[in-house]
Amino acid sequence: MHLPALSSLSAAKRCLLVLDLNGTLLHRRRTNSGHTTHVYVRPYLGVFLQYISHPSASLNVAVWSSARRANVDLMVDRAWTGQKPGIVLAREDMQLTDRQFNHNVRTTKDLRQLWLRLAQAQAQTQSGVMHGPRDTILLDDSVHKARLQPNNHLALPTYGAAQLRADADSLVSGSETVDESLIAVVGILSELRTASIPVDEWNRTGWIWAGPGARLDMREMWDRRIRPSIQVSPPPASSTRGLTSLPGQAESGLASQAGSSLSSRLASRVESPAVGYKPDPPFEPSQQPRIYSEMPQWFSSPPLMRAWIEHGRKVLDGIGIQVEHECVQAWPGWREGKREILGKSKDDAHQEKRKDNAHKERKEKRRDDWATKQA
Repeated sequence: MHLPALSSLSAAKRCLLVLDLNGTLLHRRRTNSGHTTHVYVRPYLGVFLQYISHPSASLNVAVWSSARRANVDLMVDRAWTGQKPGIVLAREDMQLTDRQFNHNVRTTKDLRQLWLRLAQAQAQTQSGVMHGPRDTILLDDSVHKARLQPNNHLALPTYGAAQLRADADSLVSGSETVDESLIAVVGILSELRTASIPVDEWNRTGWIWAGPGARLDMREMWDRRIRPSIQVSPPPASSTRGLTSLPGQAESGLASQAGSSLSSRLASRVESPAVGYKPDPPFEPSQQPRIYSEMPQWFSSPPLMRAWIEHGRKVLDGIGIQVEHECVQAWPGWREGKREILGKSKDDAHQEKRKDNAHKERKEKRRDDWATKQA
C-alpha cells in the first residue's frame, strides 16, 4: 500500500476524520430488557456535524465503532439527521476471531486497515482521495483504541453516565452550562487544517499544548493541568514498555468525571487512577520512553481547554453556524417535557460505587470529628 509522502501534501488537501460513537459523540443506554436502545447525543453534536461537513473544514468523514453493526447503524441514524458518512466500520470489520467477537474483548482501531480499504477502493474506481498517517485524525475518547497510531489520535473526555446526568441536572436547574468538548474539537480541527506540518507531526510534537495560533505558553499549559489525586511509585528504570504496550487507565479521563459545567468540571480536583510515572511533555526532549496511555491529555489543562473552546466558537461564528447545545430537542422524551434519563449503561454501577464510597468517607469523617471532640 502506498502512503502519501510529506512533499505530496498541500495546504488544500482534505484530511480524513475518523469518528468514534459511544463515549465520544453520544452515550448509549439500554432498557432493563436490553432490547431497546436510548441514545443521548453529546451537547453541541449537531453543531459539530455541521462544521465537519462544511466546505471550509476540508474533511472526509468516516465512522469507526467497536460496537456491533446493528448497534452502530442505530447510533448513526440517531446522531446524523442529514446525510450520513459514506464509510461506517463496526466490530465486524475489526478482524477478530469468533471468540474475541462474541466475548466483547477490548479492541484496537488499526488505521492501516482503513487506509488499505481506501487505497483498494481508489485503485478499483480511479477516484477518491488517498489517505495515510500524515492526514488522518482519529477522534476517540479511548487511548487504548488508538495505541497503534497514537500520533493520529485526538482524545476528548468520555461522555458517559456521570457526564450525562450532570448535564441533565444542570439543564433541569435552569442552567445552560453543559459539556463543551465538541466545541473545543472544532477549534483544534480548524487549527490542524491550517498547520504547516502534517497531522501526525503536529500531534507528536505537542503543538496542541500551544493553543490556537500557538499563542499560549506550552509549559504553562502543561503545568496547570489537573493532577491525579493519588500518586504511585515510578516503574523500574529498565522498563521498556512503549507506545504499543497494553495501556491501563490513563490520565485522559481526568477532566471528564467531575460534574456538569465545563468550568466546574475542570476547576475541581478529580479522583482518577494515577499515572505510573511522571511524563515529560511531548514538546520537550525526553530521555525516558513515552507511554501514550499514561500521557496527560490536552483537556486536563483548564486554561487550554477554555482557549480551544473560545477558538471553536470563533470558527463557528465565522462560517455562520449558530452554537446551540440542542439537548432538549435531541434527548429521548425531553422535548415532551420528560426530564429524566432512561435506561441503563455499564458505567452506572461504577458511578453508584463512587457515590457509596463518598458517602462512607463522609460518614467516617463525621465519626472522626465526633471522636476528636470527645477527646
